[in-house]
Amino acid sequence: MSSRIDLGTLAWELTGWRPDAWRLAEGVTPAGFLRPEIGPLRAKFPGSVQRNLRDAGLLPDWNDGLNSRSAEWVEHRHWCFAATLPAGAVPAGATVELHAETLDHAGWVVVDGRIAGEFCGALGPVTVDLTAALAPSGPHHLALVFDSPPDEEGQ
Repeated sequence: MSSRIDLGTLAWELTGWRPDAWRLAEGVTPAGFLRPEIGPLRAKFPGSVQRNLRDAGLLPDWNDGLNSRSAEWVEHRHWCFAATLPAGAVPAGATVELHAETLDHAGWVVVDGRIAGEFCGALGPVTVDLTAALAPSGPHHLALVFDSPPDEEGQ
């Protein structure tokens, strides 16, 4: 049996972390002892980090003059989109795969504080089997953590 969940219908939050600091924060849960540097912010998902930051008033319009310089700090963080899958969203015995048309550049899929999969490579489809991670019933904390882009791809 397979199960389909439209992740776009969930309430998403965005947090920004110094690289790898989220790993120390009890599995990217904001209740951990370590707090994100940015957020949590209500986020549109799917969507880009930059667009969500702009919508929150944290970035200027990067297309205007030299404003792109004011957005360069964004590329030096790990960004986490997180949401809660409600209890009962995953039927018992279901096969569950996270499928995305693309996830840009690289990162991790985290379920309930544990890395359930990784992705790497932009502009291609991504599929991560979450069956084992979502097997116990109950709500699950789902996070997609995006790694910093390679240095040469700054803006």
